Amino acid sequence: TLTRDAGKLREIKDALRGDRVYPVIDTVGTITGRFAIRRPALQNLSPGMRSLLFPDEGMVLVGADLSHVEPSIAAALSGDAAMLEAVAPGSDPYLWLASTIWGENIDADDPRRKIAKTALLASLYGQGTESLAQRLGINEERAREVRAGIDRTFPIFAKWRKRLMADD
Repeated sequence: TLTRDAGKLREIKDALRGDRVYPVIDTVGTITGRFAIRRPALQNLSPGMRSLLFPDEGMVLVGADLSHVEPSIAAALSGDAAMLEAVAPGSDPYLWLASTIWGENIDADDPRRKIAKTALLASLYGQGTESLAQRLGINEERAREVRAGIDRTFPIFAKWRKRLMADD
């Protein structure tokens, strides 16, 4: 993290205008549709560096954890109790999903977490099995198995998603 923090300090220094940092906030040019903060990417500050930034008197800095916003919205809209549990504050729904699909405790560094995350997001956005398999670097049969694991883990969500796709 020392190298990463040094790079972030350079980004902040380059963005200084007087005693203020003015990042570029992009609200429409991102691939994901989310906001992006660049030059410097303040959302990537390590916890130890956050104390470097402070607001003007009478103001506060506000942060929002959007790390699993899509599954949280899908859980709320579908009413899937298991998915609502997985997205509860402080939990990692992708880790929870991976552990459930593979039937064992999975840690955050296990590549199956990324597979579960990518497959869940792909199912939310309607990505097909063939392109999902290509994206994950696995065969289509394996991609179907992962997708079936999502449907078993979140059955109410699966029915809700299928109804939405049928209404298209």
